[in-house]
Amino acid sequence: MGAMKDDVIREIELEIEFALREAPLAKPPADLHRRVMFQVNQWNDVPSFHVTWMDLAVSITGSISVSAFLAFFLFMPAPLRAELLWIAEWLEYMGRASLIWIMPCLASAAVLAAGYTLTRSIRASG
Repeated sequence: MGAMKDDVIREIELEIEFALREAPLAKPPADLHRRVMFQVNQWNDVPSFHVTWMDLAVSITGSISVSAFLAFFLFMPAPLRAELLWIAEWLEYMGRASLIWIMPCLASAAVLAAGYTLTRSIRASG
């Protein structure tokens, strides 16, 4: 869908460039200024801010979940808390050990994303 939109915009830009090259001294339509300013004024409409029930439900559910997790962690028995902390340390250690393999993957993904962005910008400008 995005590529089709880009193609349509590119075709419109090419038609405008062709018209400017071929007939630069042609007289514009009489109501051109009025039509352009009408479209510009339509874009200045700022949507009003309002909170929906879904916003309230998501924020209340998130607050209750975080509170329940903190209460569970604070009031759990000491042996269970020690085991939970050991699991957290083990996960952190495994994550640190796997960074040796993850960092090259992340770097190659960054290079691919940069190359994709560069080719899209070159294609759009040319």
